Amino acid sequence: TSDVGKALSGGVVLVANPAKFCEDFAKDRPPSNALLSKFGLTLPPPPELGPDRRADLLPVLLLLDRHPLRGCHALLLNRRTGYLIGDLEQQEIDEEGNSISPPPNLGAFMIQPLWFGGTSSGGEQSSGGAGGAGAANGLDMIHLCPVVDG
Repeated sequence: TSDVGKALSGGVVLVANPAKFCEDFAKDRPPSNALLSKFGLTLPPPPELGPDRRADLLPVLLLLDRHPLRGCHALLLNRRTGYLIGDLEQQEIDEEGNSISPPPNLGAFMIQPLWFGGTSSGGEQSSGGAGGAGAANGLDMIHLCPVVDG
């Protein structure tokens, strides 16, 4: 196993190499359309977008686990859906059939962006087994709050 392979384990954050995604960074060959499409890009990010917007389009992955035979499970961290949390349909209805609005203290939360995410493509679910607890059972949440379980 290479030194890079030894460094890949759950919790590692992988940041895209611009040379693999941007035509003006690629010296040997243009970016692969297959690679671009895996991360929701139809074209390489053009220089006209500016460095900040181009960096926003490059994938950032949180590695959940790594198995020597099955490969890696990761979570795409930086892809916005274009919706806000508050745009999601709320199905809470009281006994009289009236819609229940969110409590006022969630107002700031409801204007946060909704990000794409998940632990598999195409709805596949890994079978449970040793070493794959996080990815095999799905991912509930990622947070830095010590008082919240999960």
